[in-house]
Amino acid sequence: DDFLIERTTLKRVFHRPKPDPLNPILKTSGSDRLFAIPFSDGVWYDPADHRYKMFYFGGNNNAVALATSIDGKTWIRPSIPDAENPGSNAVISLSGRDSSTVWMDLTSSAKKFRAFVYTGGNRLSSFHSPDGIHWTRDVFQIPSVSDRTTMFWNPWRQRWVESTRSSVLLPASDTRQARDSRVRYYSESQDLVTWTPEQDTMFWSGPDEDDPPYPGYSGHFPELYNL
Repeated sequence: DDFLIERTTLKRVFHRPKPDPLNPILKTSGSDRLFAIPFSDGVWYDPADHRYKMFYFGGNNNAVALATSIDGKTWIRPSIPDAENPGSNAVISLSGRDSSTVWMDLTSSAKKFRAFVYTGGNRLSSFHSPDGIHWTRDVFQIPSVSDRTTMFWNPWRQRWVESTRSSVLLPASDTRQARDSRVRYYSESQDLVTWTPEQDTMFWSGPDEDDPPYPGYSGHFPELYNL
């Protein structure tokens, strides 16, 4: 971010990414024979285990599943003897789930990993883990007005941030009519229990006049579905 480099000799340089020839790095297979998809869950490098840990939506049983890698390219689904489903790689099993965020905090040992999973009912279920493998469900839930909610920790403000999908009526302009659009709303908390402001009251980010209509989709204007 600009405010972090403005007093240094660093220069911002953009590099064109190159797809890895091994893509896709994870395919449906075995216990994930129905589907295995990213749903905002997250990928972290755990220095304690010297492994990358990929959390993803393991579709067969609505689980948060785990894959590991040494180099970030070749991934394995570990067989975990004491997983909720013994011998599988499902680290959190749920009756139903949608979007999820897994966050790693190296300042904590017992709660190094936090998971926030949208399970319906306008609530996020919260979990914590020392290793990303063995999880404990927290006694509280986090309000959320819809699915596709994501979370992150802001170390400068020392706050948890919730990014919630909602809708707003965008006003008419010189180039387009007024329209309903999906956008993101913002809320933050120090303890994951008390949130300010209340969800769905503080607009954060959404499409603007510089976002052109999608080609080939009858001129539909873009919306911001996830962040």
